[in-house]
Amino acid sequence: MVRSLILLVMVLFRDSLQALELVGSSPLPAYFLYSNKLAEPEQPDPLRGCHELTPVIPGFIPAKAGIHTDSPPEPYCPVPPWPCHPREGRDPPLALDSRLRWNDDLRAWERAVGVLRQPPERGNELLEFYAPPKVLENTSNGLIARGAAGGDDGDKPPDGNSGSPDPEPQPVLTLIPDPVQACLQQKKQLLQILQIKRLWLIITGQTTLARILSDRIMVIEADLLDLERSDPGTIQPGLVQTWLAENGQELRVYREIISGKYSGRQAGNGKKNSSSRTAKASTTAATGQTGQTSGSAARKRGTGSTGANGRGDDDPLNPSAEQNTGNSLVACSKCDKALNPQELGRVANQTAASALLCNKCLSGIQGNKRVRRIREEAEPDASEPAPKKKKGPGRKRNNSTAVAEPAAKKKKPADTQIPDEPLGKIKANIKYELSQEELEKVQTLMAVFKEKNITVKNTFYKLLGFVDRDYFNGFFDNAAAFFGHLSKNVKNTGMLTGMLNNSKKHIRSFAERSQNELEYLASLDVLTSLSSMNAGKGVPTDEEVKAILGWPEWKDKNGEFNIELFRSFSSMNNGKGVPTHEQVKAILGWSEWKDRDGEFNTKLFRSFSSMNHGKGILKHEQVKEVLGWPEWKDKDGEFNMELLCSFSSMNNAKGMLKQKEVKEVLGWPEWKGKDGEFSMELFRSFSSINHGKGIFKQEEVKEVLGWPEWKDKDGEFSMELFRSFSSMNSGKGMLKKKEVKEVLGWTEWKDRDDEFNTKLFRSFSSMNHGKGILKHEQVKEVLGWPEWKDKDGEFSMELFRVFSSMNSSKGMIKHEEVKEVLGWPEWKDKDGEFNMELFRAFSSMNHGKGILKHEEVKEVLGWPEWKDKDGEFNIELFRSFSSMNNAKGMLKQEEVKEVLGWPEWKDRDGKFSMELFRSFSSMNSSKGHAQT
Repeated sequence: MVRSLILLVMVLFRDSLQALELVGSSPLPAYFLYSNKLAEPEQPDPLRGCHELTPVIPGFIPAKAGIHTDSPPEPYCPVPPWPCHPREGRDPPLALDSRLRWNDDLRAWERAVGVLRQPPERGNELLEFYAPPKVLENTSNGLIARGAAGGDDGDKPPDGNSGSPDPEPQPVLTLIPDPVQACLQQKKQLLQILQIKRLWLIITGQTTLARILSDRIMVIEADLLDLERSDPGTIQPGLVQTWLAENGQELRVYREIISGKYSGRQAGNGKKNSSSRTAKASTTAATGQTGQTSGSAARKRGTGSTGANGRGDDDPLNPSAEQNTGNSLVACSKCDKALNPQELGRVANQTAASALLCNKCLSGIQGNKRVRRIREEAEPDASEPAPKKKKGPGRKRNNSTAVAEPAAKKKKPADTQIPDEPLGKIKANIKYELSQEELEKVQTLMAVFKEKNITVKNTFYKLLGFVDRDYFNGFFDNAAAFFGHLSKNVKNTGMLTGMLNNSKKHIRSFAERSQNELEYLASLDVLTSLSSMNAGKGVPTDEEVKAILGWPEWKDKNGEFNIELFRSFSSMNNGKGVPTHEQVKAILGWSEWKDRDGEFNTKLFRSFSSMNHGKGILKHEQVKEVLGWPEWKDKDGEFNMELLCSFSSMNNAKGMLKQKEVKEVLGWPEWKGKDGEFSMELFRSFSSINHGKGIFKQEEVKEVLGWPEWKDKDGEFSMELFRSFSSMNSGKGMLKKKEVKEVLGWTEWKDRDDEFNTKLFRSFSSMNHGKGILKHEQVKEVLGWPEWKDKDGEFSMELFRVFSSMNSSKGMIKHEEVKEVLGWPEWKDKDGEFNMELFRAFSSMNHGKGILKHEEVKEVLGWPEWKDKDGEFNIELFRSFSSMNNAKGMLKQEEVKEVLGWPEWKDRDGKFSMELFRSFSSMNSSKGHAQT
């Protein structure tokens, strides 16, 4: 920061500091402008190319440089680097020829850059002298300003010693031979200009714009690093040409600002502004106003007549009138008093300076709080052409770990700020102001989401940005009708946004539909499958859906719609549209799907559908080939469906299996049990872990099975324990020994006999199925709830397992839900005791469906079908229905009434035979209600 401040002062106020005898009369070398070094420079490396760290005068070669060549001049010519004198007492003395070469280099540098230090009134004269005739009309774009103001210093050496004129030097100026070097020069020039502007912005308190410039500088520095390290032959010519055009345009903008021709906003578009501060400053200079006017006073006058710029601070690249006269002084930012040499020295020695302050103003500041207030009082320059990060084609770079603060964006009206509530997010994503009627429609849709407990995903908010105003009312009316009739299984808005896919065409079609049509589609159980196939293709029409669902191929042997079969086709054709009737008919007609009883094997079809998820319709040749492999035969020569399903699970969405891989995996000795037989249970456990990850590797299997953690107290491999970890890690990939060892070491798994409680561990594993390894804090918290205590104060494993069953694969249960469910009066028997048998019956039906809902429990228990002949609740009958409906969800009264009305349940005395009904219930466990 110290070097930056001194650099800025010397660049902007050189003449004034000379008057104060703070600096010599020599100009600041361009080498220091680039490198930001103010210490005594090192001796230049004689092997360093002239293209490094040198100013460039595009379009001409100095006529007096002594360069004679038969070929026309190259478009870019470098100026030699600033020659550096050896340091006394620290560097060895130079030989005579080295000193002569140093003096020659010094004079060559002075002549080459002399044009850069001429006063404005001599600029045209020098350009006419140096520029070749063919580029005279473009010389205004060829001059690169270095940011230093002041007059000509003649041919004085940089150490201030006067020297007699020498003969014309003959420096060796290396011409830049290709566009890559020209691009390097452009970027270095641009880097210098932006660094000076950033320093000025930091001192004037405009930190936001300074951060924007930092981003731009970071990109340029990364480009320079790539260009310098890369082989020019490997860089794309199109990228270099793009950079040359973009950087040339940006440099031209800054040249126009420097020359006072345009204001910052007008540069590059050729429009002048007579009321800009640059024009006013030029007018002031032309009237001959002189005297020592402080820089702060100049800023005050600029503020009073800012015009379109709206900014009063002088820009270091656009000097004010007072600076052009050569009489400006460094002034205090608060009181406009000129700073004396002591105060200037203090500012230069500060490690961080937010303003240039005199001693009096500085003494009145109380700590950093006052400094921050001064910084906040500085208005940001909104009129500056904000430097943008420009990306070349095909290049993306992030060479810094520093994250710059984003540029301040224009604030939206207060009612469209993006808050956390859904209503505010909707208003923020829509690109126009909403009328009162439109706001009411938004609120109606929000009420539907809340009533149906539907999560509004970010994709839905993004979708609203593509809704044209002409279709706003229709879209929101139809969305309310659609979501209001969805089944309870739909939990978020992803189904609709997936089909519409931000397409205005699909959004318009949805908005023009009738609400009756959308209500019909929303009520379908197969809507999820339809939306999966139709992802990105719009919402299907009711005519299309009715035609598809009417195909006879979807009927099972009982004439019912086979939703499992429909979902299998949906899985294969995900995002590819609904298959044609001919395709469905042809595939279902293949003989490979028939089992030994001649029935269609849905389980087999689902296995192939799983492997081909999202890859389109199956091919007959592939199916026939896979099913013909001998690896699927068990020891009795029967087709092993369980084995195929295990491979299918691993290869989900990966395409068809390869026989070579299947044969290799099944040959591993790790699958052999202690009786030497293939352990299907072990293979399935690994298959579950690797679900969707592809075929596993033998080294991983061998390593995992060798861990001592799987041994039980008798030293045997505990399949039950391994399966519990496999269940939690389903689809997550191979287990990690460190995690397994840590989890098994938790004291919570110990029972009162200090033995590992496998039942308890399996209950947690069931809830966390597919969620990954358990977390100690969650386990400890759940087990500490007082609800698990029975009447004797002991932990009730039976009660805990009931909740675990309902919440299987749903994650950890919540304390509030457990407390609420156990408080329902429906669980009380006639003696006022908690009826565990009844609670388990409901838990069985709701296995994996989540926590029960009070309304459903109350409704089911109120049906008269459960009453026996004495009017008492028949728990045995209820448990029989619960067994058949295991994991199928709540019973439906119509089905119960129908089944109980069948005459087949009557015994010879015409009484309902409970024993007969229980027998059928046991056979049909988990398969739904029995068929007449």
